[in-house]
Amino acid sequence: ALPICIKVAVESPFKGDVKRNIKFCQNICRFAVTQGYNPFAMHLFFPQFLDDTIESERNLGIQCGLDWTNKAQEVWFCLHKEDKITPGMFKAIERNTELVRKGKKRKLRYLLFTQDGGLIGTIIGGIKYLDSVQLQETDLYYSSTGSLEQCPCPELMTNPKSEALWVRPQKLLI
Repeated sequence: ALPICIKVAVESPFKGDVKRNIKFCQNICRFAVTQGYNPFAMHLFFPQFLDDTIESERNLGIQCGLDWTNKAQEVWFCLHKEDKITPGMFKAIERNTELVRKGKKRKLRYLLFTQDGGLIGTIIGGIKYLDSVQLQETDLYYSSTGSLEQCPCPELMTNPKSEALWVRPQKLLI
């Protein structure tokens, strides 16, 4: 058995196809535990007793979750290839990026998973721009058709499109 040592806050989409998104997040949490992490996904926990459709209860759940996230050593922002960053996830990204800037020691990871919780790789450049990212020949990107492909041409490697979702295949290292 792996020792469970690193506390990780898991952020993934909730709204939309809630049933699919819950299963997706459960699979990510299962993956995290099998890799030696101690995951917490506030959007799986608080909606069990707070009503996400009532704005005041939703905000209370988000505030409680963000308070718990203060204790996390890592925060994972997890997407399936068909997902987009939700407003709740964006709020968490902004907050955690600001905490890191202020000196809070924590690792922020932007990860791409299969629906069943298999890690595909790291989303390169976080979720915004690739200005300072050095792409490698093994990097993959999502084409306009939504398929994961090898980079087709050297020009795209040296001048990446910031709207493309670039992925570096890798294993998660603790």
